[in-house]
Amino acid sequence: MNRLARAIPAATLAVLTVVAGSTARSGAAPRTACTLVPASQASALLGRPITTADRPNPISSGSSVCMYLSAGRPILQLGLSVMETEAVARTTFKAQQQAAATHKNVGSRQKGNVVLSAIAMNGDAGMLNALLDAAAKNL
Repeated sequence: MNRLARAIPAATLAVLTVVAGSTARSGAAPRTACTLVPASQASALLGRPITTADRPNPISSGSSVCMYLSAGRPILQLGLSVMETEAVARTTFKAQQQAAATHKNVGSRQKGNVVLSAIAMNGDAGMLNALLDAAAKNL
C-alpha cells in the first residue's frame, strides 16, 4: 500500500511534465532542476548531506527532474517544467494543485511560464515546501 501511495504522486508529476509540451525560451541560458537548488544549498536547507541526480526531459525541451538523495536514498524530487506560455503554466499548476489536495507529499509553485513540482519520498512536507520555496526564489 505504501508503494502505491508513493507511485500515484510520482506518476502525476511525470504525466504533467510530459503532457505540458513545453519549450525553452530562446536565448535563455539552459537551466535544470538541479541548478535551481544545487546539492550544497539543499544540504544547508535540509540539514544533512545531499547529493543530486539530474534527469533532462527529452520530450519537453527545457524541462528536467532532479532527485535529491541522502545516504544514497531518494528523499525529494524536484521537477522543472518550462511551458510555452504563462496561461499553459497556470493550467498545469492548477491541475497539480488539485492532485496535491489529496496527497500531502506533493506540491508545486508557478512563476511566469515555469512550473515547479516536488515530491517528498519520506512524507516530510516541511522539506518539500522548503525545497519548492528555494527553487522558486532561485528562478
